[in-house]
This record gives sequence, structure tokens and C-alpha cells, in this order.
Amino acid sequence: MPPEVVPQEELKIPNGWMVGGSRPRYFDMGLTSEQKHSGTQCAMIRSKVENCEDFGTLVQNIDAASYRGRHVSLTAFIKSSEVQVFAGLWMRIDASGKVVGFDNMQDRPIMGTTDWTKYEVLLYVPQESDNIGFGVLLTGTGTVWFDDLEIKVVSGDVHATGGHNRSCGIQYQQSCPTNLDFAQGAYKENPVGDWDNVPQGWFVQRKDPSFFVGLKELKTGIGVETVACIRNTSKEIEADGFGTLLQSIEATHLVGKRIRLTAKVKGNGIEVGGGLWLRVDAGWDLAVCYDYMDDRKIKGTTDWTEFQCVVDVPEKSDNIYFGALLVGRGEMLVKDFALEIVTSKTPTTGEHGSLEDRERAKSLYRKEVNSEPLNLDLIAISDGLPVGWIARGSNPERFEMKVDSAQNYEGKPSAVISAKRSYDDGFGTLMQNVEPSRFKGKRVRFSAHVKTEDVEHAALWMRVDGADGNFIAFDNMQERALSGCNDWGRFEIVLDVADEATNLAFGVLMTPRGKVWIADAALDTVSVDIELTETRNLLEVKAAPTNLNFEDTEPAAQ
Repeated sequence: MPPEVVPQEELKIPNGWMVGGSRPRYFDMGLTSEQKHSGTQCAMIRSKVENCEDFGTLVQNIDAASYRGRHVSLTAFIKSSEVQVFAGLWMRIDASGKVVGFDNMQDRPIMGTTDWTKYEVLLYVPQESDNIGFGVLLTGTGTVWFDDLEIKVVSGDVHATGGHNRSCGIQYQQSCPTNLDFAQGAYKENPVGDWDNVPQGWFVQRKDPSFFVGLKELKTGIGVETVACIRNTSKEIEADGFGTLLQSIEATHLVGKRIRLTAKVKGNGIEVGGGLWLRVDAGWDLAVCYDYMDDRKIKGTTDWTEFQCVVDVPEKSDNIYFGALLVGRGEMLVKDFALEIVTSKTPTTGEHGSLEDRERAKSLYRKEVNSEPLNLDLIAISDGLPVGWIARGSNPERFEMKVDSAQNYEGKPSAVISAKRSYDDGFGTLMQNVEPSRFKGKRVRFSAHVKTEDVEHAALWMRVDGADGNFIAFDNMQERALSGCNDWGRFEIVLDVADEATNLAFGVLMTPRGKVWIADAALDTVSVDIELTETRNLLEVKAAPTNLNFEDTEPAAQ
């Protein structure tokens, strides 16, 4: 079940800033005069739920033109209270929709309770860059205040805090694996809490904060052995709660190779499952080849046993993740990690472990554009899918998407997205891309009847694309998404289609479990008297940063 949102006083969003995050509705974000570093007020992000690891952020996007070919420093003064997962200053460099630089302080997180401190992220802006996004984020529970941001060009003789070509925006991508035997020990400058024993070069992700993930010393007949430990003995943990120890490395030098991850694992009372995992990504949100040991999970109490994951690294891959994962209660000990290149004689493991999948990866990036909206009544079917609609998402292979003859709305056919099992992340969407000429300069409404079953998050969405892949307008019902079980209801999205629009995309999405049905869809122009559903353009790009000290109180221009 989604965390319960505790109502709190709504905060005013500072002029020039925008709300974003994985679950913005789980956070209060805006101005406060109760704390400030200077002036009369500052910005604040405060959690409204317990035991979540989603994040909220206040963000700006600026044109990268004046920063190209230079190093850019973003600084801010930040104060925190009882931050359980992490908070940080972040900056991202985009080029034609691809992330070419990113840092969110993941390797030096703000945790616990801290006084006002100045932090910095510093990135190089490549010549092809077109957008710089920046802000402060809070992940999980707690409160973070920030003030007096500054963004400026600095000399080239500096070391960037983030990196380039990060496939999933993860700041801690490394050039190659490190500290696989844990001989380097834990980080010397330890954050607070369960992060105290995290081995150098490794990082932690937890869906449930009651997980311990770190190093543990075991007594042996000849001394002490250091191993990794993932443990949760809480009686309150949900069945899909997890903890993982992981690394992220560049894929460039391994493209075209077959790789094998091995490690020895010992289980103690594992109830749901544990194991190694290995994943290869191509681009921001496409997992091409992966193995999570779904078909051979470690359960119960076991002695030390070596396990392996073997996958291929297709063309255009740019990031490789690997590690160990425990779901549910129990304890898992891991040692002797190794990541190596193997020959084609070594069989692959996992669901997508073949170099032939490179064509599939490419096809998922192709934008199939219809000349006009097609088959909105979902009557025409081809290979199970409604004609004119395409199945996409961050992990479309995790979902079944088809016309569902067993469900209809008042005699009208429906299409369904259903998770093949309960996942921890990822989304699937049934969608269309439409050539926007007939809608330019007009207000457009996408509407449909929607029904859900046991979903965490389901919604209609619509997006207006501009040149170079930049979003002009977007709404995915983030603040009004459906969860749980809901009978048929009519929902709509209303956006303006600018004259410079190059594509109009719309559809229905679901993440990461359950089922969602769509029926009786419509895309039509409406009067300007019809209110826009997008109250704030999260991808609005400004010419320059604005209101970095949060003292601008004049009403924003309409």
C-alpha cells in the first residue's frame, strides 16, 4: 500500500522555481520564513509520509548556450533535520534529450540533522549541451532547507564532482569495478546511520529504511573475514521491501563483450528471496540485458555457495549495474565478487541475454509518428495491440499490453497494461505519437475512461515536444494519479500546443504493479476557457537562473 500522506500547511512555490520528483505529492515544497541563511526567507522540502524512499525536488532549467565548453559550479547553503535517506544539491546537463553530466551528491549525501553548510556540485558542459537543470532534493523522510544558491563559470583546472553519459542519472558511475574483495574497507568519512559500514566504491539503495546494508566481520579459523551483509529482521517490513549493495560502471570498454558476475552467498532465514544481479543499460531509461536471478532466488538458510549472472553488452550500452539484493526478511552475506569477460561458449542468464537484443533496443528508441490520432476507440487490433498504439516505457518487457476482450466500458472495447509480476520500479505505457500540425496554436484535451486494479500509480499523460526533443508542455497526472482499485472513471489532460511543436504524444501508463485499463479515448481541441491541467511546466527552460536567494516576492508574470 502507498504511504499515508499527512496533510500539512501548503507552502508557496518560490517564483522562478518548479516542483518535481518521483512522488512530489509525498512532500511539502516551498518558501518558509521560519528558517533562513540570509535575508527574510528560504526554500524548504519536507516529507509528508513515513517509510518512503521517493524524492521531491525544487528545480530550475536554464539554457546551456552561454555555458558550453566550460565548467559550471553550483553552490548552496543547506540545513537538514532528521533526513533518513539522503538530501543533496544536484545539477544535470542535457544534450538533445540525453544526460551528458550529472551529480546529486549521492556519494556524499546530506543525512541526519545538520546546520547551515555550503555545498557544491561542479560539472563540465559539453558543446552539444542545450539544457542545465539544477535544484535541491530530499529523498525519504525528514526536512531540508536551502538558500543563497549561486551558479557560475569556473576555471577549467578543476575536477568535476559528477560525470558524463550517465544512463540513469546515477552520480556514482565509475570507470571500472573497485573494492570487490572489500579489502579497502568502509568509507573513511562515514555518513550517519546504516551507511556507516558501506564499503568504499559501493553504494546502497533501500526501499525500507529498516534494512542494514554494509560490511560485517566474521570470525574464521585463521582470523577475521570481511564480507558484505544485507539484513532485515523487522516484523513490519512489507513483502517487497528490499536492500541492495551496488556499483555502477561505464560500459564503453565492454561493448560487444559477454560479461559474468560471480560471488559467494550465504543465506540466513531468507523468507522472500535474495541473490546477485547484473544489468546493462542503453540510454536514460532502457535496461537492455539483465539478470536479477528471478528464476533461482536464494531462500532459507544456506551455506556459502557461488552464484553467477551472465549477460551481453550490446552496442550503444553506456552503463552497467551490479550487486547483491535481499527482498523481505532475513540476512544475506556476500563475498568474493568478480566481474570478468567470458567467451560466447558461456551461456547467458536472465531474460534478455543476447547480442541479438541490440535491434530490440534500437526499436524501443524509434519514435513511430502517426499523421493523425488513430483508433482511439480501440476497435482495430493487430498482434494483440490496438492499431496505431505502441507499447513503451522504462521497462516495457515487464508488462503485458494488449486489447482486453474480457473488459469493456459500456460495450466499448478496452486495452490493458498488466505487470507480469510485482516489481519495485519501472513503468509501461500504451501510447501514440502524432504529427501536431492540425493542433498548433490550439488547446487540446486528451480524455479517456480508466479502470485500475491494485496499482501503485496509474495515469493518463500527454506531452508536447519541441525542437531537439525539448518538452514544451507535459502532464502525467502526477498530483492526481490513481492508486489501488478504481472502477471506470473519466479523466482528462488539457495542454496548449505551441506553434513550434514537433510532436504530440499521449497515452496511459502504470508503475510498477497491478493492472490499468483504458477505453473510449478522445483527442480534441477545446476552448481557451477550458482550464489547463498543467499548472506548472516542470521542463520550462529559462535564459538564466532566477531568484536564487528566494527573496523575489513579486507575482510571477502570466
